[in-house]
Amino acid sequence: MDEVLKIVVLGRAARNTANIKNRQPIKRMYIKAESLPEFYQMIIRDELNVKEIEFVTDVQAFTSYTFKPQLKTASGPKYGKQLG
Repeated sequence: MDEVLKIVVLGRAARNTANIKNRQPIKRMYIKAESLPEFYQMIIRDELNVKEIEFVTDVQAFTSYTFKPQLKTASGPKYGKQLG
């Protein structure tokens, strides 16, 4: 039940970050965890207003990284000549 509580809290935080109200249904939710019993899945669906829950183990398809240098810091005496 603790895992269900964590999922619901994180799901609400994600909704708040994306500025999506809880009344608006979401089609699918991906959870990185082992499968939960149907009773717990039903609780999560009701609390977060989600139609489907999909459990995944590899989340690399959902994440991406972009690195940008801070030009103020990098344009110092050491690397300033190499920056264009």
